[in-house]
Amino acid sequence: MKKNDFDIYNLYHRNENSFMVEEDIVGKFFHNYNDENITDFHFEPNNNDVGVRTRYCGNLVDLSPMSHYEYDVFLNKLLINCGFDIIKDFKNIDGSFNFNNINFRVSFVKSSLGISCVLRKLKNINDIKVDLEPSIKSNIEKLISEKSKVLIFSGPTGSGKTTTMHYVVNKFKNNRKVHSIENPIEYINPDIVQISSKDESDKINILKYILRQDPDVIVVGEIRENNFAKLLFDSAVTGHLVFSTIHTKNVFLILQRLKMLGVELKNLSESIDLLLNQRLIPKKCEHCNGKGCNTCYFTGKRGYVTVFEALIVTDNLKRDISINKSISFIKEKYKQTESYIDPSIRLRELLDNSLISEDQYYTNLHSF
Repeated sequence: MKKNDFDIYNLYHRNENSFMVEEDIVGKFFHNYNDENITDFHFEPNNNDVGVRTRYCGNLVDLSPMSHYEYDVFLNKLLINCGFDIIKDFKNIDGSFNFNNINFRVSFVKSSLGISCVLRKLKNINDIKVDLEPSIKSNIEKLISEKSKVLIFSGPTGSGKTTTMHYVVNKFKNNRKVHSIENPIEYINPDIVQISSKDESDKINILKYILRQDPDVIVVGEIRENNFAKLLFDSAVTGHLVFSTIHTKNVFLILQRLKMLGVELKNLSESIDLLLNQRLIPKKCEHCNGKGCNTCYFTGKRGYVTVFEALIVTDNLKRDISINKSISFIKEKYKQTESYIDPSIRLRELLDNSLISEDQYYTNLHSF
């Protein structure tokens, strides 16, 4: 038998106690760190042991390290849970598994000192809660009642835009045929057709096949490539409701990004009624008022609140988009109107109620 990078075959030559450890080690680990505000676990081998860290409310926090033996057993169990063959030579791979009704996504990567592993904890679809402002919610409800529309969820990395999109999909999916194209699939939703894509060219082919399936709603991951963006908006104008995400700093830059991706101005102006941008902001820990304690892993944070920026696309704005008015012109003209939902109002309210820190207030105030 050829030795692989995990040294997994050595586990078969250890005493029976090793299998008892294997049965217990994953469950004990998740029990010890059972906190809804933890999103990721990072395992990083070094010369003496294996460093373990967690992503808690956006902060990386050091946890107790593992011995190399403990980590071998832990890693072995993860591979089995993901359905991988533990005897074969190791390759960089991604997988997923369910443990105690919680879904996990796993990434295994070979490093110079061993296998680096990252676990991402994914909420069940029905456990997702997003506090949508009444005006945003009403406009989403209006948009969803129509066809030939596109709803874009935007924001920087880690802002929760994908979570918000899936929350909306799950809330309004009844009596609609929904197809999603995702890479990877993060939220398992048994009531929609979820398709995993490999790359951008694969997404285009999948979208073409989906259009033959008579969908009401098409949900796709981030828009990154020109040909896919064009096809997606073509799908909207032919009678489909489309949800997607895009990486931008504010609602006005959504228009600029889509134009850069080659979406025709006519399709853009006809399809978009609402633009959303958001930030996921850590709340102050209520146990220590943000000073740091055992409950919040001494970060001063506990839980999140979502703050939205939105732009309702009025007939006047549609006209300005169709004649290719500049983004600076549109921003100056519409930012002071009732069609613009200003995130600074919500941020001030959170600060005044002592739900977020002053640092978070000023950081996010200037981030939109």
